[in-house]
Amino acid sequence: ATRHVFHLFSMTYDPEAFGGLSRDSFVRVLVAEGVPCMNGYEPLSESPAMRSIAGRYPGRVRAHPCPTVESVSERSVWLLQELFLGDRKDMDCIVEAVGKIKRAFTG
Repeated sequence: ATRHVFHLFSMTYDPEAFGGLSRDSFVRVLVAEGVPCMNGYEPLSESPAMRSIAGRYPGRVRAHPCPTVESVSERSVWLLQELFLGDRKDMDCIVEAVGKIKRAFTG
């Protein structure tokens, strides 16, 4: 392989641009509009595996504040790779779905 093949398109969601609609609600509505997407990663310290290990070894596992990681995690939305296998009309449908959501939640 000589080239990176991206399997996700990551974007940062701004709730204020959508009338305060939460990122999780935005993702649910975008999926309902037929656009496969998902929340991005959560901070590693919040993962079920790390919480389990921290519970078993409380003196050995510590989570430190990571405000940048937490902020990015709370605002990231991933569009999945199959979206980008379509043509220009398919891309326009994604833009239209996002615009429809914005209009619905900003009045």
